[in-house]
This record gives sequence, C-alpha cells and structure tokens, in this order.
Amino acid sequence: MGDFRLIRDGTPRELRDFERDVDRRWKEQCDNQDSKKQKRPKATLPHKKAAVDSARFDLITWFRKQLRPRGRGNISESSAQFGSPPRTSRKPDDPGETSPQRPDEVRNAPSDRSDPELDPAVTDRALASATTEAQQVEALGNMLGEVLNAVEKDLGPLLPATRRAMADHFWCELLVALVVVIAESNRVLDSVPDQVAKKITESRSANGLTKIQGKVVAACVRQVWKRLTGALGLTLLSDAKALLPALRTLAVLMCKSPPRHPAVVEHCVDPLKSWFVQQTKERLQRVFGDLVPQIESDITGPAQPT
Repeated sequence: MGDFRLIRDGTPRELRDFERDVDRRWKEQCDNQDSKKQKRPKATLPHKKAAVDSARFDLITWFRKQLRPRGRGNISESSAQFGSPPRTSRKPDDPGETSPQRPDEVRNAPSDRSDPELDPAVTDRALASATTEAQQVEALGNMLGEVLNAVEKDLGPLLPATRRAMADHFWCELLVALVVVIAESNRVLDSVPDQVAKKITESRSANGLTKIQGKVVAACVRQVWKRLTGALGLTLLSDAKALLPALRTLAVLMCKSPPRHPAVVEHCVDPLKSWFVQQTKERLQRVFGDLVPQIESDITGPAQPT
C-alpha cells in the first residue's frame, strides 16, 4: 500500500502538529456545543471528524512503534504480538523517531492509483509472514491495489464513471462487509464472496452510495478472497478471525469520512477500543453514542442487571 509509506516516513513535527490540530478542532466543537446551552446538542460532522481523527492518531502512533527498526528502541518481541495493548497515554513519539503524516493524507482508494512496483507474490508472502498488525495492514493495503489490476485484466479497463463510483466508499465498504461475514463465522469458505458482494450491494443501496455494476463488485470480492485464502492457507472461515484487527484498521484509515459511513464506526472503530487511549474513547462515545456500545461499556462499565 503506497499510502502506508506515509506512516513510516513522516516527521516528528507532523505527528505533533496533527495531534494539536485534532485537539484544537475537538475543543472548538465542544465550545460551540456548550455555547448553545442545550441539554443534549446533536454532534456536528466536524465534531465527529475530530473524534475519528483522535482514533486514527492512536492507531497510527501504535503502528509507528510496531514498525520501528531494530536497534532504535524497537518494541520487544512479546509486546509486538497480536492484540497487545497500545500506549496508556497519548503523547508524540520521541523527537529522534520518525512519525506518520496526517490520516487525511494517508487515504487514497486503490481505484485511484496503479503501482507497477506491486508484486502479488511478494505481498502474499508478506501477509503470510506478518507478525504484527502493522505488517498485516500494509500487506492488505498493497493487496487491494493489486486486486484492481487483476479485475481489469478479467473485465477490461474500468470506465471513468465506475472508478468514480468506487471512490465513493467502495473499498472501505468491502472491508466492512468482509469483517461482518468473518465475525459471524458460520459459513463455508466458498460462500464468502457471494455473501460479501450481497452485503456491499445492499448497503450501498440503503445508504444512497453510488451504484456499481454487480459484476465489478463480485470480481473485486472474488479476487480479495482468493488472495486471502491462498496467502494464509485458510481451510475454515474461523481461521480468518486473526485478520479482523487489521481489516478493521485498514477500513478506518482508508475511509474518507467515517462519520458519513456509520458501518465503519460500528463494525471497525468500536471493536478496536483496546487500541485507543481513554481520552479518545470518551470523544468517540460522546459524538457517536449508540454506534459504539463496546467503547461506551469500557467507559461506563457493564450494565447492571435490573
């Protein structure tokens, strides 16, 4: 994923500036709400964006630590394993370390680019050998770019209108649908592409997203699933659950506007709760409410029986 290089190659100042910008925007929106003197004012789109960017900051900073080269204070082998908790406080990395650029500079749909350097065999090996979520996300991002090339070999060059439609939340919608089907884990492997394609089509129709030809949707899903099952040697759908954190994270980082794409918030942001610091969880709960029940439970504690 070419965009993922920005996570590797940003400067410490860019990370600090991003954090400060997020905090500034959050405070401005809170002040605007407080000035209205309403009991429960409705969260605005900028308020939601600030909360999501807090989450992105946490994810990207955590990836920074996972991708840190050995010999420069690399995280230990044990803390690099899947599911390990991130930082307990939200602070920029040390000045001598590299850091990512802003998430809004990280996001480009695979349909907007074609990287001749991408090699499917290399990507598959990288996914199969990944030992951190950061490595998984990078490999999965590269895979999406390669998938589009493969689809065009099968169907022919996509029309400009189709590419524009695919820039309207298609790839993050594909990731969300894949997450939901894998999380259900009650289907045979061969049925996954049809189920994912169906969910994408239904969701796009229900949410007023630009329609994409069924054959294009199906071809993209088939390619993604073929690559995942081949690279990982999947024999049971439940085996794919190890990919859920990376799939969710990639959707959050790629989506151009999660506040306008509630499925990303519900199925991807909320389940990543353990990756966020307390301040971020409180921001997400404040503006998204019922869309983030797991985060709310972390903040308020489990509901008491009546």
